[in-house]
Amino acid sequence: MTVRFDPRSDSLDVPALFPQVEAGGTRASELTRIVDERSSRRLPAHKRLDPRRGALTCSVRNRAVSLRLAVRGGSHAYGVRYLMNLVNDLFVRLQETDPDYLAAEFGVSGE
Repeated sequence: MTVRFDPRSDSLDVPALFPQVEAGGTRASELTRIVDERSSRRLPAHKRLDPRRGALTCSVRNRAVSLRLAVRGGSHAYGVRYLMNLVNDLFVRLQETDPDYLAAEFGVSGE
């Protein structure tokens, strides 16, 4: 996994976090839904992205899911911490729902 900071856009990017994902497919839809849900007031505050500190986007290009967190107000430490927690949550979710994908793409044991 690579995380890049773009000082021009003040954003943290995780390109091609999840490879071999078809745009419009079930896996892409589920991952995008989870990421979009992170801005919802239905989530508890500790899971929800503070909109004053950042804006989160998820995209699928070239058969890969990428994340971007645009940092607001100089909240870089918050942004890094939030983004790493989100990535962890996404891997945990995939371990629960799609362990074969993690085994095939990342060599993660199904146990």
